[in-house]
Amino acid sequence: MTARYCVCVLVLLVFYQSGLHAQVPKKPDKQLVKETFELFFESLRNKDSTTLKSIIYKPSDSRWFFRTFTGNHHRLISNGASRVGGVIREVGPENSLIGKCNNTFDSVYVKVFHRYATVSANYQCSVAGDSVNHSGIYTIHFLKPDDWKIERVIRYIDVPGK
Repeated sequence: MTARYCVCVLVLLVFYQSGLHAQVPKKPDKQLVKETFELFFESLRNKDSTTLKSIIYKPSDSRWFFRTFTGNHHRLISNGASRVGGVIREVGPENSLIGKCNNTFDSVYVKVFHRYATVSANYQCSVAGDSVNHSGIYTIHFLKPDDWKIERVIRYIDVPGK
C-alpha cells in the first residue's frame, strides 16, 4: 500500500508541475522586442532613468549608444548624450530636450534574428502639444542576453528642403 501511495503521489506531482508550465504561455520574441521599444520611449518621456538603465544592454557610461543624423547630407549630431552615461544624465534635468518630444510612431517594423533584433519606426515629434516639430525614422538594435535589451539607437531627422 505504501508503494502504491508513493506512485500515486509522484504521478499527481508530475501532472501538477506539467500543468503549471502549460498555464504560462510564453510571449513571442517579436512582441517582447516591441514592448521594450515602447518602454524605452515611455521611460524617456517619464524621465525614469532606473527603467532606462534596466533595458539598455551594458549600460556603462562611456559606451556609444545614441546617434542622430539629419538632413540630406547625413550630418551627424554628436554630443555628450551620444553615450549611455550622457543619455542617462540627460533624462533627469528639466531643461533637457530628451523626453519632451511626444513621439507618435507609424510603420513600426520588428525583425528578430535569434538573439538579435531591429525595430525601424517612422516617427513624428511634437513638443508641448504643438504641431509637429520634426519627423524621421528610428532604427533600434536589440540583443537578448536573457531579456531583450537595447544595444543602440539611431535616429534620422528628416529636414525638408535641405
